Amino acid sequence: MSKWRFAPSDNGILVTPRSPKPSSTERAYAAGLTDGEGCVSIIKQSVPGRKNPTYRLRLDVVQNDFQTLVNFVHCVGVATKVRPVKRDARANRQVWRIGYDGPQAYEVLTRLHRYLVRKKPESRVAMDFVEKGRIGLHPGCAGTPARYWKVREACYRKLKKLK
Repeated sequence: MSKWRFAPSDNGILVTPRSPKPSSTERAYAAGLTDGEGCVSIIKQSVPGRKNPTYRLRLDVVQNDFQTLVNFVHCVGVATKVRPVKRDARANRQVWRIGYDGPQAYEVLTRLHRYLVRKKPESRVAMDFVEKGRIGLHPGCAGTPARYWKVREACYRKLKKLK
């Protein structure tokens, strides 16, 4: 039984990695867990009053063993919170989730990319989304050029097709 007990409404437990530069063996382990239990996604949100939607990169790993997710954080070297997933009648055990958004998701995927197998194509699309779509660009008063919106939408659609 886990020593971590709290209600599903809690905000989770922050896990800080032992080292910011994990070994290649640790990263390979984390990539294997990502291949099996991970989800790489680009989330698209329409915001009222805005011409273009908002896109963001996300990486989630879900597992029913809390310590496995703590170990995952140590193996990727990027801190995050381990949060409980709300239980329903079908679940016999508590399920836990870690999620990386935006720059953190990109950092984790960059660290794991060479070791991924099943999720490698999804990781490549996610990295293109950030690099070619210029996520994080501060365009100033002229706004983000249309070519970047096209890249972002293309990556969003491509990643959906890979699922």
